[in-house]
Amino acid sequence: MEFKKLVTSPPSSAKVDGVCESRRMVVFDKTNSTRFLIDTGSDVSILPATRSDRCYGSEKQHLHAANGTRIRTFGTKFVSIDLGLRRKFTWNFLIADVTLPIVGADFLAKFGILVDLKNQQLIDGQTGVKSSGGMMTATLHTITLVNSSHPFHDLLQEFREITMPAEMRTFTHSDVTHHIVTRGPPVASKVRRMHPDKVKAAKEEFRLMCEMGICRPSSSSWASPLHCVLKKNGQFRFVGDYRRLNHVTQPDRYPVPHIHDLLHSLHGKSVFTTLDLERAYHQVAVEEADIPKTAVITPFGLFEFTRMQFGLCNASQTFQRYMHKILGDLDFVVVFIDDICIASKSLAEHQQHLRIVFERLRQNGLVINLDKCVFAQNEVEFIGYLINCDGVRPLPARVQAIANYEKPSTVKELRRFLAILNGYKRFVRHASDIQAELQKLIPGNKRNDTRKLQWTDAALSSFELCKRSLAESILLHYPDSSKPSALMIDASNIAAGAVLQQLNGNVWEPLGFYSEKFSKPQLKYSTFGRELTAMRMSVKYFRHFLEGRTFTIFTDHRPLTYALTTESKSRLPHEERYLRFISEFTTDIQHVSGKENFVADASLA
Repeated sequence: MEFKKLVTSPPSSAKVDGVCESRRMVVFDKTNSTRFLIDTGSDVSILPATRSDRCYGSEKQHLHAANGTRIRTFGTKFVSIDLGLRRKFTWNFLIADVTLPIVGADFLAKFGILVDLKNQQLIDGQTGVKSSGGMMTATLHTITLVNSSHPFHDLLQEFREITMPAEMRTFTHSDVTHHIVTRGPPVASKVRRMHPDKVKAAKEEFRLMCEMGICRPSSSSWASPLHCVLKKNGQFRFVGDYRRLNHVTQPDRYPVPHIHDLLHSLHGKSVFTTLDLERAYHQVAVEEADIPKTAVITPFGLFEFTRMQFGLCNASQTFQRYMHKILGDLDFVVVFIDDICIASKSLAEHQQHLRIVFERLRQNGLVINLDKCVFAQNEVEFIGYLINCDGVRPLPARVQAIANYEKPSTVKELRRFLAILNGYKRFVRHASDIQAELQKLIPGNKRNDTRKLQWTDAALSSFELCKRSLAESILLHYPDSSKPSALMIDASNIAAGAVLQQLNGNVWEPLGFYSEKFSKPQLKYSTFGRELTAMRMSVKYFRHFLEGRTFTIFTDHRPLTYALTTESKSRLPHEERYLRFISEFTTDIQHVSGKENFVADASLA
């Protein structure tokens, strides 16, 4: 077969940078009557983008030329090609801004095809069949998944499988599968009507998922409606609305770790990497018997999922179990569902830790989104917090969002505002006292309460103080078992309050704040009763940290300092119970004056 020199129009500026003219081997595809460039230096196999791809394709990832120039991509496409080796090959090609279709290293390695440049031929490693090619002068991109200027380029190139587009990966076997244990008969919903543009996008998404083995046509008696979500990049995300299925699904009690407990393990670490997993849930298979329950009804058919989907009840628990199995034995890795943080004491140690984690990800077919990963920084954002070697803070962007929060007009809107604040309650001293006037505006537990709020001057002042207090939130340090610990009790007339702290030299470092409004019966307690109740509530709240440790409780209410060592006939039964509970943790209760208590709290800022 003869090959003439290929003449192409000048490529766009995005293609010119980082390319060169070179004599390269090409092979003719009999199925599509197309010449494919054989490029062992290209990490991925690529099809040139058409005008339609550029207009309607989903730009999810960038590739990189040899000099670091970014090359746009527009999704993937499964194509069958015949390279003259007496068998056809079906492969998921990446669609990119290139001039020639490319058979890259991923394709060659998968099918065991050898490239004989000397004799200008391909050799099928399985059958020994040979196919003649030819040489031509072509524009060569030398395309890689990782920018050559990336500080961890060499390491990422070694583990290039974890940087592949999620659509191009292969699924690996795992002992962890997603079970859907239900009660009662199947639940089914009617198909939801959709705009034609959404239907077109949904068809393409389901076509791709079927080709990848994520879903398949179904004849299930279960049917959840299709839900469309508009993403920040303007693309659509299609998910099943599994609310009715979830209602009849039995809960999985596998523990999802408490975020604050996870962050405690970062003490002594100064170099951090955060990894963003791409379509990670799809790596977990749905138990075969439960696949029909995942069925989603669309305007163009019924489909069921063989891989785990977002929105399914217990999906978080299943994935946490899966990640614990993969990374749970590594004490330098913090995993919260699909968020990963690698923390090390030095850059050299960090390199070793990254290599270990990358190998685990590769073995289990997991891929990362490089654009959303942060490597080897002294400060990173992780699961809603800003973390560094000193401790944890709320994210500045979220603090600013709360500072700009408009005054709620209904009970429902105020509940939403308070729920946001409660996520950062541990950073704010006396949070319950600050919120007290706002709590008065929302009596009862009625959900979706759209009643208009009757704002008072005190409530308005409380609203502004809530926003300001978070803006002035305090850095919380990591626990260090080698340092003395203390619990400072600081109750008011309406709420319990405490700060957990540790002594570093001559300075008390805050580990966390606690604040909770007293109940109506508790508000009627004596001063001794309220202070004792606040102490018991605080010890119970920080129990996970205090249990098994030696620590001191500081209080500005002197009678509590000898309450554990003296008897009193005037004590109420619940007060005796509270004292017994506290004594299980410590008997070291010391007095600090109210003024010194304030000074101690102020020093924490």
